Amino acid sequence: MVTNPDNGPSLPNFSGLHHGTAVAEALGMKTAAAIVATIMLLGTAAMGFMASNRSVRDADTIDKAQRALASAATGTPSRSRRQLQAVSADRLRAGSVAFALVALMSLATLIVVLLDNGSAPHLALATIAVAILAVILNPSYDLGPGAPASARTLAYVVGVLASVGAAAAFDSHRRRRRRAGHQTL
Repeated sequence: MVTNPDNGPSLPNFSGLHHGTAVAEALGMKTAAAIVATIMLLGTAAMGFMASNRSVRDADTIDKAQRALASAATGTPSRSRRQLQAVSADRLRAGSVAFALVALMSLATLIVVLLDNGSAPHLALATIAVAILAVILNPSYDLGPGAPASARTLAYVVGVLASVGAAAAFDSHRRRRRRAGHQTL
């Protein structure tokens, strides 16, 4: 607060700022996009590696449970038994590979954007494409009300993080190149 001796306290003068962009001027939108990209892509990498590990463990558990059900198959199958038989351990393993690819590609996108390489937009789009592939590959299954999230739900989370991070990386790259006078996508 600035005090005016004639009239008492007065508001600070923001006449030098255009269209109320105090935060944009102070931070710089290029920097803000780079910060968002860094946070989201690192989150994607962490979630992708954890989801990949979990998918492998779930696939092993489902293989063991299916073998146990096959050896003790008697009577009509219950709802959980039918659902367990419908989940393919091979799809979970393929989804695990997709999770690991999304994690690695998000780290590669982050590195390429921070190094200001020209291939950043293409790698960002490829990261989003692999995240969509992870959603398609991972099966959805419900193991009960107290069970952890299915692989498909984890794929949604990883996909959203990857998409937001890749979009922010793309924007950061575009702003950086535009400021340097280069042609942008």
